[in-house]
Amino acid sequence: MYNRSLLAQYYGGKTKLSLAARIVRDRKKWSLCRRNGKDRYSPTYTKWHLTHPENAAPRVSSTSKYLPGGTNIRLCNEKKASNADKPLYSGNPTGSSIKIADNIETYVAEPQGNVHKDTAILYLADVYSIWPNSKLMADQYAANGYYTIIPDLFNGDPVPQERPDGFDIMSWLTKGSDGNNPHTFQYVDPIVQKSIEFLQSKGYKKIGAVGYCFGAKYVARFLAEGKGIDVGFVAHPSFVEEDELRGMKGPLSIAAAETDEIFPAEKRHLSEKILTEQKHTYQINLYSGVTHGFAVRCDLSVPIQKFAKEQAFFQAVAWFDKWLL
Repeated sequence: MYNRSLLAQYYGGKTKLSLAARIVRDRKKWSLCRRNGKDRYSPTYTKWHLTHPENAAPRVSSTSKYLPGGTNIRLCNEKKASNADKPLYSGNPTGSSIKIADNIETYVAEPQGNVHKDTAILYLADVYSIWPNSKLMADQYAANGYYTIIPDLFNGDPVPQERPDGFDIMSWLTKGSDGNNPHTFQYVDPIVQKSIEFLQSKGYKKIGAVGYCFGAKYVARFLAEGKGIDVGFVAHPSFVEEDELRGMKGPLSIAAAETDEIFPAEKRHLSEKILTEQKHTYQINLYSGVTHGFAVRCDLSVPIQKFAKEQAFFQAVAWFDKWLL
């Protein structure tokens, strides 16, 4: 079941943390840094609090602000904070955008050269849906020979990359931003199903699915018998139910973060137990020094994060090369 406290901590969450660092003496300088990221700054431990959203520049104020659980604070010098404007790879996406089925916005990355015929990958994204990082990752799967698509699982309503204060993730999940666009499985399942049918209509006989965070749940759901997915890979999975794991029929590979309040050690161990009991073909790799989201969004200037991100991708490709081809 959804854990509201964990949802709050990860999705824009409000996790209080005492910050131990230098006091910024010049408030104007801090404000300038917030605007353009060019001046050196540090959080303080008392009067000031830091909000450090993933994939956005840090913000500070004298009112009570919070730090998302598990985020590492790093001092910055001439650049924005660690997760701000940090794509998975450099360069521009090379795929194209189309609409499939019932007007589902979809990113398509087509392989060139060494193409794995009859096989495709369905990329089930995190809550940011189709954005530069997911596009670049899809391009990389295509570069490894797999026709890859990313359907918009959220009907045009992803979580904002710069979340406003007071953003309510539970309300977004259950009702959507406008109150009439839910993102629960009853609404996401049909999008996944139509995406699978689209791939099948193009002649792809075997389909692998990758799921990051939010998308991982639907990899498990559609690895069930007759649901259309043959092989799965997930990274830092969120809210996969026990019965969904038990119901799978295809091989599953998991990339887990050492620090992950949504997929902590206890849940990881329970997943291992279930997968073993069900005699599934599975793999679980644990990456140290990283937190939830590392396989999609991390600070590439930190060697251990860059290594983990790259290895998680290689893990996925190797898994598909073994079990999908």
